[in-house]
Formats: sequence, C-alpha cells, structure tokens
Amino acid sequence: MQLLFKPAKVLLNKFSFFKKFLVLFVVVFFTLSFLISTIVSNIYSEIAFTKEERTGVELFQKIYPLIQSAQQHRGLSVNVLSGERSANSSLKEVEEKLNNDLHSLSETLKELGHLSTVQEDVTALLSDWETVKRDALSLTIPESIELHNQFIDAMFRTLLNISDETNLSLDSTLINNHLINLLKQTLPHITEFMGKSRAIGVGVATKREVTDEEHNDLTYLLKMMEEYITQGERTYEIVFNLEPSLENTIGTFATNSIAEAKQITQIIENDLLAATISIEPELYFDKTTDTINSIFELLTYQTDELDKLLTAQIKQLTNQLYLTVTLVFAIIIALGYLLISFYLAIKEQVASIQSITAKISDGDLLKTVPITSKDEFGIIGEAINKMLSSFKKVLHNSQEVSQEVAAASEQLLAITEETTKATFQITNSVETVTSIVGTQADEAKANMVLMEDFTQKLSHISSISHEVGTTTSLSSEEAENGNGIVEDTIKQMEVIHQSVRLTANVIEQLGTRSKQIEGILNAITAIAEQTNLLSLNAAIEAARAGEHGKGFAVVANEVRQLADDSSKSVEQIRTLVRAIQTDTLNSIESMEKVTTETAAGMNLISKTGETFSTIADSTKNVAHEVQKIVSSINSMLTQANQLRNSIENVAKQTEMTEDTIQSVAAATEEQLASMEEVTSSVDSLSMRAQQLQEMIEDFKL
Repeated sequence: MQLLFKPAKVLLNKFSFFKKFLVLFVVVFFTLSFLISTIVSNIYSEIAFTKEERTGVELFQKIYPLIQSAQQHRGLSVNVLSGERSANSSLKEVEEKLNNDLHSLSETLKELGHLSTVQEDVTALLSDWETVKRDALSLTIPESIELHNQFIDAMFRTLLNISDETNLSLDSTLINNHLINLLKQTLPHITEFMGKSRAIGVGVATKREVTDEEHNDLTYLLKMMEEYITQGERTYEIVFNLEPSLENTIGTFATNSIAEAKQITQIIENDLLAATISIEPELYFDKTTDTINSIFELLTYQTDELDKLLTAQIKQLTNQLYLTVTLVFAIIIALGYLLISFYLAIKEQVASIQSITAKISDGDLLKTVPITSKDEFGIIGEAINKMLSSFKKVLHNSQEVSQEVAAASEQLLAITEETTKATFQITNSVETVTSIVGTQADEAKANMVLMEDFTQKLSHISSISHEVGTTTSLSSEEAENGNGIVEDTIKQMEVIHQSVRLTANVIEQLGTRSKQIEGILNAITAIAEQTNLLSLNAAIEAARAGEHGKGFAVVANEVRQLADDSSKSVEQIRTLVRAIQTDTLNSIESMEKVTTETAAGMNLISKTGETFSTIADSTKNVAHEVQKIVSSINSMLTQANQLRNSIENVAKQTEMTEDTIQSVAAATEEQLASMEEVTSSVDSLSMRAQQLQEMIEDFKL
C-alpha cells in the first residue's frame, strides 16, 4: 500500500502547502468539470434526442393525412370504377388535398434538411403520386387497388423511416415506446387493412357476390385487423397502467375507435363473407370511412399527447440540466471555499509553529504554541509545548547543576591550592629533613671513625697503662671533646627526631586532605553523571523535535561533553589522590620507624654522654685512681665496642632514613605535580561550567 502512494507522496513533498492545495483544487476542479461536462453533454444529448422525436411526431402528423387521403382516394377510385359517377367530385377534392399535403411535407423536409432518407422517400412518393393520379381510373379495380396499395405501402415505409431517423424507434421510455408503436404500426395498419377491406368490400357489396380471391383477401384482412385490434387493446391497457392520466385524455377516444373497428370486423364477417350479401355499398363505405376517420382522429390526438409528453420530458431534462449545473457549481464553490479555508487554517497553524520555533531557536522559551485545532497540527503543537516544557526543566536543572559545579569547582580549586601549598611545604620540609639526615649520616660516619679510634686508644691504654699518667691530661681533654661531640650528637638527634615527627604530622595532614579531595571528587562525579543524564534527556527531546530541535541538540551535546570531561578529570584526580594516599601511608610507616630508631639512637648517645662524663671525671681523678684505670679502661673498651656497634646501627638507620626520606621527597614532588594537574583540571572544569552557565543564560526562561 505504501508503494502505491509513494510516487504521489514524492511529488507532493516537493511542493509547498499552497502548491499542494492548488494541485488538489486543479485536480478536483478538472474532475468535476469533466463530470459536469459529461453530465451536461448527456442531458443535452437527451434533449436533442427528444427534440428530434418531436420532429418525428410533427412529421407523423403530416403523413397521417396523406395516408388517410390515399386510402380515401383508393376507395373513391373503386367507387368510380364500379360505376358511381357521383364519387368523381369527392375524388378530385381528395386528390387536391393529398397533392397539397404531399408538397407541404416535401417543403417541411427541405427546411429540416437532415432527414435524407425520408426526403428521398417523399420524393419517390411525389413520383408515385403522379402515377396514381394518372393511372388509377384507367385500370381495373384490382389493378387500381394494387396501385394504391403500393403507394400507401411506400407511405408506411416512409412512416417507419421517419420513426428511425427521428429517434422515435430508439426511445427507451416504456410508455413512449408503446405510444410510438401504436402511432407507427398498430393504428395505421388497422386503418390500412380496413381501407383495403373497404375497397374490396364496396365492390363485393355492389356486385352482391364475392369471388374466391375476394373472399380470401377479405378473410386475410379480417384476421389482420383482429390481430392488430387485439394488440392495440393490450398496448392501451399497458399504457394506461403505466400512466393513468392518459386514460383520462385518450382513453375514451381509444375505446370508441377500437369498438368501431370491431364493428367493421363484424360487418365483414357477417355481411361480406356471408352466403348472402345484403349490405349496401354506400353504407359499408360510410361506416368504414367513419371508423377510419375516427382512428385517424385518435392518431392525431395521440400524437398531440405524445408531443406533450416529449415536451414535458424536454422541460424536465432542461430543469435537470439547470439543477445539475447549479448543484455542481455550488459544490465547486463550496469545495473551493473549504479548500481555501483549510489552506488558510493550516497556513496560520504552520506560521504559528514556525514563529514559536524561531523564537525557541533564538533562545526565547517564554511563549508556547497556541492550540486552535484538534487535528494533527494540534497534536504537533501539544508535542512542541511538552518538548518546550521539558527543555525548560532541562535548562533549569542544567543551570542549577552548572552553578553547583561552578561552586564545587571553586571550592575544589581552593582545596587544591591549599593542598598544593601544603604539599609544597612538605616538599621543603622533606628536603630539609633529607639535608639533616645526610648531615647526621656524615656525623655518624665520623663518630664511627672516632669510636674506632677511641677503641684503638683504649686498647693502647690497656696495653700501656703505665703511660696513663702521662696521657691522663690528653685523655681528659679527649674525654671532654668526646662528651661535647656526644652532646652535639644528642642535640642533632633531637632535631632529627623533631623533623621526622613534623614530617609525619604533615604527611598525616596530607592523607586527611587527600580523603577530603576524594569526597569532593565523588560529589563532582555525581554531578557529572546527573549532568550527563540531563544532557541525554535533552538530546532525546531534541531528536524528537527534528529540525527545530537542532539548537537544543547542540546545547545538550555541549553539556554532555562537559560532563564527560569533568568525569575524566575527576578520575585522573582520584587516581593521583589514591597514589598520594598510598605514598602517604608508606611515608607514615617509614617515619614511625625513623622516629623509633632515632629515639633508640638518642638513648645510646645519652648513654655515651654519660660514659664520656664518667671518663672525664675518671680522668680528673686518674692521679689517685691509677689502679682502677685498667679495669675502667677494660670496661670502657667493652662499652666502646658496644657504642661502636650502636653508632654503626645508627649510621645504618640514618642511611635507611635518608633513603626513605628521599622516597618521600620523590613522592611529594609527584604529588605536587599531580596537584598542579588537578588545579589545571579544576580550572578547566570551572571554565566549562562558566561557559555552560553563559550558554544557559542566553535562553529566556
């Protein structure tokens, strides 16, 4: 079904509404014009057909007197030939009348000009008439009758040709057809058979005898008259049943004429075909003549009624023509009015929708499409209004989201700036700790050298204790120096301990800030997902709007792109923050180890300080406690070995602390770089949110 209408749809889709309606109007107009022309042509044809029938009726009225006169001429000729001289005057009158009527018919046909066959028949009748006039009284009675019969038969043929050429034979109206059959066949043949029987019967009545030939002729004529009379009765019965009003006009004439014709048949049967012929020829002639005249009067009256029927039919067809033309023109005017009104209504609705969509494309969302109809345009208007309402909601939500994103991005920017500053401070602190730990490592190595030297010296003291006295002063000084070094080492270890603790606190703050950043990133992710969902809904509504929703689709696409960029940036930030959190936890664990080891080192150094104090005191009292020096030196040697081991451990721990702090420094630098990327992403997000807000502000809500 779609393929059937596809060519027309393709053609009409190339036109505007005006051209479409113009095409429809032209098609309907030409279709109606063709129909009305066909109907009018048919009605005109029927009117012309009926008028031609009236011409035939008029010619019938002219030829009936010819037939009547020819039949009278035949009867009078037989009378004259039978010896009735008084019939000559009547014969002359009939000849004159027939001659005038025949020439009048010829002139009428010449005026009509289109009935060629009938005109040829009348021309032949004129020629035959001259022969009849010339030879009728010079022949025998049978020959004269035969000559007249041929002449009258030619008139009957002319009557049939008139019926054929003037459409009377083609009349499809049942009542007209029956009346025409009565006029062209039934009644004329009754008169002809009666006229022939009159001619033969006058001779028989005059002779008072009938020959076999005359008997056969009269019997044939009697049978034919009875047959046509019966046919006429049936036809009149049908006509009066079809049109009862005709019974009031021609019913009496028809009944009387048929009754008189039946009387003639009875006279023929009872008087002329009887064994004894008693009827007078004058009486028979007068009765048959009166009956024939009565039938011709019926023919004349019936042709008048048929003419009235045809005239009424022409009037009816004319009224039908006027009514049809008026009705068709009224339909064309009404159809044109409806098409124009329909076009104007559609044009107004299209203009209204076009105006509203143009304002929407310019960002004006304040007005809606007025719904003035319940057709498809009303449905389109309602759909546009619903889409407009949904788009307003989308823009309101987008505006709120953009404001929230802007606020969140500002807050995130502030947090990232603070985090960057803290990270920068941590980096500086870690660098300081790294420097201190490096110094501490160097000093620990130096202490190891000193302790090694100190151990050697104690061994030397142990081996040459006798030299203790001389070297007591030197030992006292060395002890005091060692004590100072230990005190410096204690102070340096205290500084290291405080730096490590500060670094641990900063790293813990960094972990806390990282968790705060992750919470903010979760909020931004939720906002981006909501923005993406809203942009998807806006894109769907814009797609439903077709051409008018392209502007909305662009806005929705920008919002979706912004949401996607925000989500990607948040994921990058989250990845960096999680890496920072991992490094922070590792740094905290390392710092806790450093703190523990530093505390142990401080304890050892404190013990070393106490030992150096003891050495100093012992050195001061070496003079009077020389005996105790060996044991003390041995004890010191043991403690020195322990101290050396402790210092070695401190050196190793310091190296480990230095490595850990370097790792912390590297992680801190990476975190600082990541925070710079986060700051850049937050700036981009803030700028995108500002652009989205500016785009939304272009719409009038």
